[in-house]
Amino acid sequence: MWRMNRSRQCFDEVAAFRDHEKAVASLAQGKGTLYSGSADGSIRAWDLESRRCVCTLAAHAAAATALLCWEQFLLSSSDDGTVKVWRAKPDRDDLDLEVHYVHEEGERVVAVDGAYDPNRRPVLMVSRGDGVVRVYDLPSLQNRGQIRCNGEARAVSLRSPGVVITGDASGESEW
Repeated sequence: MWRMNRSRQCFDEVAAFRDHEKAVASLAQGKGTLYSGSADGSIRAWDLESRRCVCTLAAHAAAATALLCWEQFLLSSSDDGTVKVWRAKPDRDDLDLEVHYVHEEGERVVAVDGAYDPNRRPVLMVSRGDGVVRVYDLPSLQNRGQIRCNGEARAVSLRSPGVVITGDASGESEW
């Protein structure tokens, strides 16, 4: 964790979160919690105030490639070809998560992002290793369309309504 030092115009290390056995492959932050996805497929939840690991999820059979905190859900994707939707267990605290839904992509998932479309309907973007970004309605995960990229889209950003930006293996960013 780094914090901007305004007087020196640089970042100072504030804390290190150590507990994964393999490389950290993805990060997401939500409601005072940092989620870290590992190359071993696990996801850890860290309390940002105490800087302690408060939960470990045996999430995927391969690297957890992307994490997305969205409202009361945590979405995770993996090289194992799945997108999992996690939510808090009923009558439990927010960090006791269980799998709510598993979506099988059939091929490794590189990146995910989500936002609301211009009609305020939630949309999930899923980038697979085949160079195609799939667009799904949420929560049904029904296919809504696709975007073909110049190779594997390793980054997807959906921040402005109606605008999708992809960064692919060709070295280009497109929107």
